[in-house]
Order: sequence, then structure tokens, then C-alpha cells
Amino acid sequence: MYIIGVAIIYFSVLMAFTLKGIPLSMMFNMPAVTLILFTIVGVVVATSNFKTFIRGCNAILSPKYVISQEEREKAAGLFRLLSKAVLLMTLLCIFTGAVAALSNIDNVERMAYAVAAALIGPILGLLMSVAVFETGANRLRGLR
Repeated sequence: MYIIGVAIIYFSVLMAFTLKGIPLSMMFNMPAVTLILFTIVGVVVATSNFKTFIRGCNAILSPKYVISQEEREKAAGLFRLLSKAVLLMTLLCIFTGAVAALSNIDNVERMAYAVAAALIGPILGLLMSVAVFETGANRLRGLR
């Protein structure tokens, strides 16, 4: 059910973009996606919690996967940390997009693309933070 819920959240955002006439290719801004994914990998590597991350993911996705309460708390803490790190990266997306927009102030079309790119990063980051990491941390803690 967790994956279905996350998919519904992402689908609703994509549907909103489509209904507003915004091309879906705008939603998949590669610099923003890359920044968020590298943030996740970087935090997991920096904290040396790769095994905890995998066990937490398995516990979230499979009700049959059993881990101890201590491991659940550790994984939930890691997921909360990942949520905060992704939210901080959304600020970096905004700032880099603003710099790109201001550097193209003489070209309106490129400036508009840079502003759009600056706002896609926070949308993706918020979705990832709330829909994936915070929800996952709550599931690990048993708050469902």
C-alpha cells in the first residue's frame, strides 16, 4: 500500500501539470533530480548507514520483513535525516535557478526556463521528503 500511496501522490502532481498545460518534460528537470538523488546517496554514504537504509526500505515495503525495534528506530532516524537533507537541497535548487535566471536577464525565453527549473527542484524535493521519507519514517515507527 505504501508504494501505491506514493504513486498516487506523484500521479496527482503529474496530472495537475498536465491539466495546466505544462509539458511533463518540465517535471523531470535533470539537474534537480540529480541534485536530490546525489544528496540521498551522499547522506547514506556519509553516515555509513547503507545497511540500515536497505533494511529500513525492506521493512517499509514488505510487512513480512522483520527487524528489531532498535533497527527500526535507527532506520526511522535515517529517513528523517534524509527528509531534512532533501529539503535543504531544495533551497539550493531555488538559488541556482535564480542565479541562472538572472544571468539570462537579456533573453526572456532562457530566463523563463531557468525560473521554471528553479521551481521544479523544490516540488520534487517536497514530494520526496513528505511522500517517501517522512511517510517511511512514520511507518517504521509504527505510526502509519
